[in-house]
Amino acid sequence: MLLCLPTAMGGYALPKPTLNPEVTLDANARALYPHLVARPDLFWEEKRLDVEYDGDAHEGGESRAKDAGRLAALEVEGITVVTLTYPQVASALAFDVVARRIGRMLGAPVRIRMKNDGHARRRLLLREELGLMPDGPSLLW
Repeated sequence: MLLCLPTAMGGYALPKPTLNPEVTLDANARALYPHLVARPDLFWEEKRLDVEYDGDAHEGGESRAKDAGRLAALEVEGITVVTLTYPQVASALAFDVVARRIGRMLGAPVRIRMKNDGHARRRLLLREELGLMPDGPSLLW
């Protein structure tokens, strides 16, 4: 929602991705991730771009190793993988940097005049609505 909602609602107006589609893996990719398919988190097929959310919910190293293998397999398939962490989502400033990078990669650069159009305030209100308010002012602007 943060990436794709219109700027009038505090989003970045990026094209909508497909959520968790099946990507069939070839033999080379399966050497890294021994499954027939992998499921990217947010996938823009026409740009071969996957944004993976790492919420740091994994308990052990085995789960992290499996995720690393899946991401490596997607890259073998020619998919660019961008990892987005919880601290990056929680920080309006860090998220802005990542959102603009994703926009450039999609060929849809984010065009927001931060000082004059009130987007920062709308972004803050959207984060509040979604329950993404950080624990301190250091994560805001």
